[in-house]
Amino acid sequence: MKKILCLMGGAMHMNLLKIIHSAVANRDNQHRFGSYILQVRQWTIYCTLLIAFCNPINAQTKNTLELGGKMPDVSINFTLGGSIKEKSLTEIDKPIIFDFFATTCSGCIALLPHLDSLQKKFGESIKIMVVTKESRTHISNFLKKNPIAKNIDLTFIVEDTTINKLFRYRTIPHEVWIGKDLIVKAITGDGYLTPSYIRSFIDNRKINLPLKDDYVKFDINKGLEHYALQKRLFGKSYFSGYIDNAPYFYSGNIYGKDSIFKEDFYVNFPPIPFILAVLGESFRENRILIEVQDSSKLIKPKNADLSWTIDHCYSYTLTATTQTPDSLRRSKILFDLGQQMSLQIRKEKQLTACYELVATGGQKVNIDSKGGNPGSNFYPTNGQPVTMKNQPLSLLVKVLNNGHWKDHPPIIVNGLTDRNVDLTLPIKNISDISAVDKALRAYGLQLHKTAKLLDMIVITDL
Repeated sequence: MKKILCLMGGAMHMNLLKIIHSAVANRDNQHRFGSYILQVRQWTIYCTLLIAFCNPINAQTKNTLELGGKMPDVSINFTLGGSIKEKSLTEIDKPIIFDFFATTCSGCIALLPHLDSLQKKFGESIKIMVVTKESRTHISNFLKKNPIAKNIDLTFIVEDTTINKLFRYRTIPHEVWIGKDLIVKAITGDGYLTPSYIRSFIDNRKINLPLKDDYVKFDINKGLEHYALQKRLFGKSYFSGYIDNAPYFYSGNIYGKDSIFKEDFYVNFPPIPFILAVLGESFRENRILIEVQDSSKLIKPKNADLSWTIDHCYSYTLTATTQTPDSLRRSKILFDLGQQMSLQIRKEKQLTACYELVATGGQKVNIDSKGGNPGSNFYPTNGQPVTMKNQPLSLLVKVLNNGHWKDHPPIIVNGLTDRNVDLTLPIKNISDISAVDKALRAYGLQLHKTAKLLDMIVITDL
């Protein structure tokens, strides 16, 4: 019936052209021309309805399945390759992946060994089936002759006229994930056919895979973030200057609700404090080498007015996946800061004068902690000593490096085992390295002046 109507529509289309031609040729006759216009309108309506009726894309759109839809219990009549006893989808009674295939698609052919390995890996837990419109004879010859497909033991549904009509796509490979309940769980490209995703699929866990939709029109004016799904959005950053009404030296991190992303933020930092905040406690000003012609954009000159701080403060956020190593985060932030300031900020090893906390090997007082509540007083008053109780030895090194004297050589500890200690140092000022060294010798320790290859931050002009 539909075929007959479509043929009629074609004939009507030809008649329509004749009418228009005749009407134009006789437009000097107004009455006759009006009659033709009426006929044109009638035939146009008829043809429009028939063309809509005959359009296969519209018919496919109406009947296609979307994510979350339920697959009808399709009969499985024509198969090749891997054996299958079931005659319908419900009889399979396990999760199914349909791989839409054509022998003219090189990517589809290259995917076959991977599909085969997945089927063998998960065995009876899942059924992976290759679906094609191509004939049994053609696929049979392909499986025999193609070197990639020769040893493939997958089930091919051939001469398919049903499953292909249920799903809209323009490009292949095209993968449809059907649950045991015949619900469409995912529609993806082949890049998501990984063991971890398939294991979650088999275990009926939510997989939330990106939808492959070949009919989406990409518009770059909307920005990449409009299209980037969370698992595909590797990161983003925002850089600005001073922010009014926001605190100085405000930094931290925020985790997204789904814990996929972590955002590091830095608000109103001058350059050097910004660099130190990014690097963390292992770096102090005494491990930054400034080798630039104009240091005033890094360090506030003595005669600078209040506007210097506003003009040289930066605010920054970096959002990246939680799997992104901290070292890469730091490198990215420092690179962005350097680009903004026309500088190169890099970490490199340099032979550097430093103090190393070492054991003297002589007579010593036992420093191992006797326990109790941890506590310390590194900045005593009224002549009291510097004290540490049940605190790690590394804390002393940290405090010594935290001094605000930029010309202070770095202090390191390499050979000593970090452990909780009890120390009482009869000194007035923790920044007096000579006094600290003298007091430590009573415990068999000393600050030995040496030179070591240390990680340093070097800042140069671009």
